[in-house]
Amino acid sequence: MMIPHELVEAIVSEADVCSLKACSLVSSGFCAASQRLLFRTLTLKGGREGGPSIWHPNYTRANLLLTKSPHLAAYTTHLEIYLPTSATPADEIESLRRVLLKLVYVRHCLLHGVNIWARWSRYPPNLSSDLLDFLLTQELKSLRIQSLAEIPPQPFQSFLASAPKLHFSHVSMKWGPAEVSRITSPRLSSITTTPTELLLGKDSTDASDLLSRSQFSAHLSSLRRLAVTVIKTDSAINLFSSVSSTLRFVCLDCRDFTKPHFSLPLPALPHLHSFEIILDIGRRTQPWFLESLDQIIASNQNSSLQEIIISYSGVERYRANPFYVPLLRELESLLLDLPLGIPRLRWRLGYGPVHVRQHGSANFVELKELYKKEMPELEGMKKLVVEKFEMDWRENV
Repeated sequence: MMIPHELVEAIVSEADVCSLKACSLVSSGFCAASQRLLFRTLTLKGGREGGPSIWHPNYTRANLLLTKSPHLAAYTTHLEIYLPTSATPADEIESLRRVLLKLVYVRHCLLHGVNIWARWSRYPPNLSSDLLDFLLTQELKSLRIQSLAEIPPQPFQSFLASAPKLHFSHVSMKWGPAEVSRITSPRLSSITTTPTELLLGKDSTDASDLLSRSQFSAHLSSLRRLAVTVIKTDSAINLFSSVSSTLRFVCLDCRDFTKPHFSLPLPALPHLHSFEIILDIGRRTQPWFLESLDQIIASNQNSSLQEIIISYSGVERYRANPFYVPLLRELESLLLDLPLGIPRLRWRLGYGPVHVRQHGSANFVELKELYKKEMPELEGMKKLVVEKFEMDWRENV
């Protein structure tokens, strides 16, 4: 008796990796459904030198697998490429180039330099060219560039044209003034993909500085969402100013901001719908928090601002305490005084991995009750939301 396709899909969707391997041996129907999940994400590693763990290259094994079973390439939609190191053999690098030619349906891609500040120039020219061609022909939905140093102009512009969602972290450009001056802004009609969402994580100041220049205005003409890890405020202000006319969502990650005073006078954002600030809960009572929030809200008092989000990380380490009370009352008063409508206030409380988060469930209940008690008017207007979520260590990069 044939099992309906929908039931097969439902069964394999709940299976772990070991179970999926077993299911793939049951029948042709189970095999195809299981392989779609098993090979949805492909991780390619060029090796790792030193450190607590050493990776061995797997480019050749991946190439042999896709040569033997070419249908598997169509199942890979998520690709993680850990780029070659100086110790990666030449035949492994050639295998990576062959793998890239076989993959045709990748929608989400990570390019990782493995060792922090791995220089783009150390990669063979033919591999660099193949990587850029691959990114521009895959119809990507998201691209993440991590741990790459001294990225030249051409690859950087190719990254910008590769996917609507871009994430840069631990990257540097270090272009000289003459090199920057030679960059010309392309015609908007010649750009096939413009990012609508941009995330600038840790150590991405170079990218922020360059993107604020007029030569990149065409690349950012459709930007709607911008998230920035705040380390150097001047860089962030310039970037926000250059894209202020299109932004709908803004996120400031201040978890690594340790200075006693914080000033980020954002320009007016006429279409801003949602504003988020991310903090480590251990710094929740710093005096600059409410001042900076007041400053940002004051510059964006428009009817389109629908939601303010305050996200905390590391919440499992704290319990409700009196230090919250003045902050909550002042914040409610600030929002109630806005002349053009009161935005929703969403508190997002981030907990660590599952084994830690389980110990923090009672903590969440206490905090939620405290917010409701100390912000009664927002609660009565149904403008107060308190929710918890699981923190991913990769988010803070």
